[in-house]
Amino acid sequence: MNSDELTAAEIARIADVGRAAVSNWRKRHADFPQPVGGPANSPTFDREEVEQWLMANGRAPGTASAAASGDVLGRLVRSLAPEGHEILDPAIGDDLPPQPLGSAQAVACIAPTVAPPADAPVGEFGQPGRHDAALAWVQVCLAYTAKGGTAVVAVPFSAAVRATGRRIRAELLRAGALREVVGLPELPGGPWQIWVLTRPAGRPVYQVRLVDLTDLTPAELPRSAVDWDSIHGDGARTRTMQSIELLDGEVLLVPSGYVVGMAEDVRPQLEAARAAYAGLVGGLAAEAPDTINVTDTPSWPLVSIVELARTGELTVTRGAAEPGDVLVRALSGEFAPSVATESTGDTHGATILRCRPDVLDPYFLAGFLRSEINRRQASGTSGGTFRLDVKRARVPRMPPSEQRRYGDAFRELIAFAAAADAVARAARDVTRTAVQGLTNGTFAPPSQGK
Repeated sequence: MNSDELTAAEIARIADVGRAAVSNWRKRHADFPQPVGGPANSPTFDREEVEQWLMANGRAPGTASAAASGDVLGRLVRSLAPEGHEILDPAIGDDLPPQPLGSAQAVACIAPTVAPPADAPVGEFGQPGRHDAALAWVQVCLAYTAKGGTAVVAVPFSAAVRATGRRIRAELLRAGALREVVGLPELPGGPWQIWVLTRPAGRPVYQVRLVDLTDLTPAELPRSAVDWDSIHGDGARTRTMQSIELLDGEVLLVPSGYVVGMAEDVRPQLEAARAAYAGLVGGLAAEAPDTINVTDTPSWPLVSIVELARTGELTVTRGAAEPGDVLVRALSGEFAPSVATESTGDTHGATILRCRPDVLDPYFLAGFLRSEINRRQASGTSGGTFRLDVKRARVPRMPPSEQRRYGDAFRELIAFAAAADAVARAARDVTRTAVQGLTNGTFAPPSQGK
């Protein structure tokens, strides 16, 4: 098969969905790319056309929505899954898994936005409505879960509040199957929750742990079992309720409506947060990079990424990244390149520019790719939607010594941006702690006139 062509399985892997989702896209979207090769039962599609379609429909790897679902949500469901067991994801593969129903001790899934196949094990807790695909996938996951096993499912926020899903939510509570609901911050791809479910091995425990993480940033979300232990022990974020308390008229599963910070004396935390903020603010000025004004604009000749690849100065590839690789993703219609500092696994469809270090400095390359000229040069429209082609971008032709000088400047800018992000996180920590103290009685507002 041509490397510029993709099978349906490869499209599913790139978009972080199941094969069933790709099949449904082909049936339901008239503008989905037509096959360019392969047999009728396993056609192939043009890579560029597919990437353009994924981008236009908010499903492309590297778009903000895909990053949220592919990176943040994937990490969260894996970190909550029980350790020591092979994890089953029913939404991955050509069809539903061949594994017997009720046999998996650990199931983890990001609920696709399209319904599971018609023969999927759905209905034990009620038939979902046409817009409740996530609740169908929750039931699929539970169908594969063994007694005493755990299923961790990322669901859109709508699954917790939409009226058409009220009966299914109620039945999950009545069965003792729903054990935890985690409210997440607003992600670029939309609001999501994590549900932790079980198939009781004995008498059900009719309790639900509600966790409110809506005030965190995606970078601050838990990454390991140790992180979750800390979250679960924090009374300001976690509350355990009897299932029956949630069985009101609407059966709304919104942790922020139930989790209320305890009247904890947060003065030590606020003092520490303010000290950390002050230290970071003081260091931010030192991180601000210096530049030198020039009287004449340099007239370096420009060379395209295509030409650099042709002459062997870089290689355009995908997949796993190596230290020094330049990763290019399309975020909100613009280039957002970064330099990898360590080896990584799959980069979720990012274009990788692997520089020959003796002739091309990666920070120089990444910096000039961010230019406004390159954003315009490398972007265009396809059917009125944004598309990205990094090969169109051009950078100045400079000797390696001059590249390194520019690369060092771009590296300083990256460090400055990281320092500014740290200050912003510290400011949010100060604000959150102060709000908690004001709302739980630890603090009072200053007197008027002061």
